[in-house]
Amino acid sequence: MLRHAIRSVALAATALTATLAAPSAGAHMTPPRAVARPRPQQANGGVLTAASMADSEHADVVWQQRLAATDNKILAEQQRRQAAAQAAAAAAAARAKAAAAAAAAQAAAQRSAAQQQTTAAPAVSVPAGSVQQDIVNAFTPLGSAAVQWGLRIADCESTYNPRAVNPSGAEGLFQFMPSTFAGT
Repeated sequence: MLRHAIRSVALAATALTATLAAPSAGAHMTPPRAVARPRPQQANGGVLTAASMADSEHADVVWQQRLAATDNKILAEQQRRQAAAQAAAAAAAARAKAAAAAAAAQAAAQRSAAQQQTTAAPAVSVPAGSVQQDIVNAFTPLGSAAVQWGLRIADCESTYNPRAVNPSGAEGLFQFMPSTFAGT
């Protein structure tokens, strides 16, 4: 009996030490469980015989082995989950880094394209001193696409006639309503 009590206390102390020594930095540790094991039957009016003591010691060993095996399974599962979580976090960080690099490369390409548009001379041949030349000069800082747009709109709306008037009241190269600019 005394031997059994000492083993129980030793098992509890081992489980407590393992729980306290386990890393607590985010890892979820399962607390040790109390395992009930069957008590040996006492014969001869409550006196343990050598055979029943041997059975008791054998049962202790079996229960200790089962408990150790279960604890090992739990620990292995926790380690597997922690490794999976770390792998997922690393993959997410890699994806975020790749996305940031792609966004930076795209932004650099857009800045480069915008700079080329503003510095490139428009590929438009217009007569010097004409209305078209005034449109080209006004839209050149915005890029060649803006120059082309301004020339197309002025051609479509007024055929480059700054004095054009629409029956609806729209006037000028781009056929604006006078009320649009009345307050400016």
